[in-house]
Amino acid sequence: SSFILHPSSLFSVRTPTAIVTDLGTEFGVEVDKSGVTQSHVFRGKVEMRLSGGLPSTTGRGAGGEGHAIRLGVGESARVGPDQDQVIRIIRSGATSGLPSSSGLPSKPEAFVRQMPKWVRIELFNTGVGLKEGDEDPHWQLVARGDDPDFQPRPAVVSAAHVNWQSNYAARSQWISTATGPPDVPNVAYTFRTTFELADALLETAVLRGRFLVDNHVQAIRLNGKEVPASEHRYDQLSWFNEISEFSASKGFVEGANTLEIDVLNGRPSEAGDSGPMGLRVELGGYVFSREKGG
Repeated sequence: SSFILHPSSLFSVRTPTAIVTDLGTEFGVEVDKSGVTQSHVFRGKVEMRLSGGLPSTTGRGAGGEGHAIRLGVGESARVGPDQDQVIRIIRSGATSGLPSSSGLPSKPEAFVRQMPKWVRIELFNTGVGLKEGDEDPHWQLVARGDDPDFQPRPAVVSAAHVNWQSNYAARSQWISTATGPPDVPNVAYTFRTTFELADALLETAVLRGRFLVDNHVQAIRLNGKEVPASEHRYDQLSWFNEISEFSASKGFVEGANTLEIDVLNGRPSEAGDSGPMGLRVELGGYVFSREKGG
């Protein structure tokens, strides 16, 4: 269908079989593949007029563009050619629960009245807004490879090692087991953050992240499902300043969502040794909300 201005400058929608004119209202218009038009009024009134010279079966006068009816709140009408190419106009009191005169039901629930809107997912970069030595309320250290009895605890904002990119508190900072950074065994450490999705269209959610790490990110998981990350190296000091990226567009759930990152300290060949370990992450994400949009 196309949108046109009625000669009276009122807003109108023209379809193959009808012209629906806004008289100060909220209304919906639907057209199927055969050209049948249905309009439903949620507020105010509309005028529904035949767009061709075909006859009407309503008994309210001749067909053609001169024939029109007005619909009020809760009323629907359908206009479309039947087997004899006769235009049929059906009025129904949708809010009354009564069937229409044609036996065809009104379908107000089929119309989208509020468009979904993009909203930012509330996510927190590591160490953002904190001081070195502070516990990060949004990131936890939940596992350590050499300690099966390890108890989850807040990650700590760490001072940057001499080989690391400097902290920037307003944006993101390094986190570890303590500040320093401390020397810790060359095993895997799991960091976790959580975020909420409520009244969201989960299939539209997108999460993007980037990270710096000492030494290596072994895995990233969203709600237990692996998220691929770009390649990053072990082989030279520049790895501490090379930003790697990852993204997720599926695996989200309604309510609490969990993002986990496994950090391996040292190289695989250095098992049993120790050294500084840290992770720095920046996150962003959007989702369509079911709440009223613009």
